[in-house]
Amino acid sequence: MLLALGAMFILMIFLSGRAQRAERKKKAELLASLSKHDRVQTIGGIIGTVCEIRDDEVVVKIDEATNAKMRFAKSAIQQVLRPAHDSSSSRASSDSSEPELATAAN
Repeated sequence: MLLALGAMFILMIFLSGRAQRAERKKKAELLASLSKHDRVQTIGGIIGTVCEIRDDEVVVKIDEATNAKMRFAKSAIQQVLRPAHDSSSSRASSDSSEPELATAAN
């Protein structure tokens, strides 16, 4: 009985370590594939567009109207909301609907 309990404990440790490695690998791939004009969210909840990528830093434009930019560590990027190659097609469709909403409100 004690041997089975010990084996279960070792198996749990092995599986949790494996899950952590997979999570780190996924995060590394996300940061490696990060490119200019990607729409990202930081771990602090700030959403913006990547303007510049340096070795360990990312410059993110957080406000289009004032052109405000912030520097973050690459590790602070939590997820890519919209990759750069999708942003031009999504932006074109959203830009065409925004004026309709603005004129309907006036």
